[in-house]
Amino acid sequence: METPPAAVTVPPETPPAIAATAAAVQSGKTADYRLARRAERIGTPLTPVPVTATTPEGEPAGAEPATSTRRQRDEAYIGTRIREGVEQGTTELRAEIDRLKQQVAAHAPPVVEREPPKAYDGLDPSDPKPRQDEFEDFSLFLDAREAWNERRIDRKTTMAAEQRRLTRAHETLTAAQQARVQTFADQLSKASAADPTFTDALTPEVRALRPFAALQPGEPGGPANVVAEQVFDSPIAPQVLRHFSEHPEALARLITMPPEIQAMPAAVQVSRQLQWIVKEFGKLEAALSAPATTATPLPTTLTHAPPPAQTLGSRPAPPVDPKAAAVKSGNTAAYRAIRRQERAAQLIRR
Repeated sequence: METPPAAVTVPPETPPAIAATAAAVQSGKTADYRLARRAERIGTPLTPVPVTATTPEGEPAGAEPATSTRRQRDEAYIGTRIREGVEQGTTELRAEIDRLKQQVAAHAPPVVEREPPKAYDGLDPSDPKPRQDEFEDFSLFLDAREAWNERRIDRKTTMAAEQRRLTRAHETLTAAQQARVQTFADQLSKASAADPTFTDALTPEVRALRPFAALQPGEPGGPANVVAEQVFDSPIAPQVLRHFSEHPEALARLITMPPEIQAMPAAVQVSRQLQWIVKEFGKLEAALSAPATTATPLPTTLTHAPPPAQTLGSRPAPPVDPKAAAVKSGNTAAYRAIRRQERAAQLIRR
């Protein structure tokens, strides 16, 4: 009798299962995911979840969701968040713009209507050219424009005449200055020809004398320049220069302000010293020009004698113009001294 074969027992099929963390991810339950991850970290993972369990979408627990469906869901979520951010940013930007507009409107500067600039002829800004819109009657506008043109022609004529006058004055002054320089140079040339040692005998102080025209722009003048102006115009310039070289104290005396002028107010010291220099230079020039037989001693000190007192009951003499008196009497030296004083005063005022 044959023994029947033993029955083969087939173990029951174990349903597929996935890790608890994967099941929590598929189900979207954050609490289950944290619990499963905590269990894995401490070494006691949770029991795998069978795939028969269904997910909220109705798919098997172990099955991955469709890729396209998940992508669509993610894109829809991202698009919604972006749209919400853009809408929120736009709303805030519009609110800020409205606030700035209100602030600008509240502090807007007043609008000032400016008149259009009036045209003028370039000669007198206070006399603008008339405009037609300033007159209701066109004939009044024509009259005003004609009068304005006449004034413009008069201004141009006056300016042209003044320019011609200034040009002639400049040419006259230039010619006079050139003649003055040439006269002085001729005197020095004659003196050097007569005495070859004339130039070498002049001291450095005398050589340093310069008229005002020789100063640099902005360089201040002083008493020495006034003395140089007198020497420059003197008809006996070589004799004066030689005298200053032989007697340095004479030059120092003219340059130094006298004590009586130093005691005067500062506002009048310059003009009084100028007058004093011209006067004393005239005395020196007259002494050097006098013949040797009748030569008078040169002034070396300034007298301090008071002016003669007027006697009681005497009548003062009427004032006499010194220049007119010099012309009337034919005193050429006095007239030249007065003219030099006037020219020096003009240079000081400049």
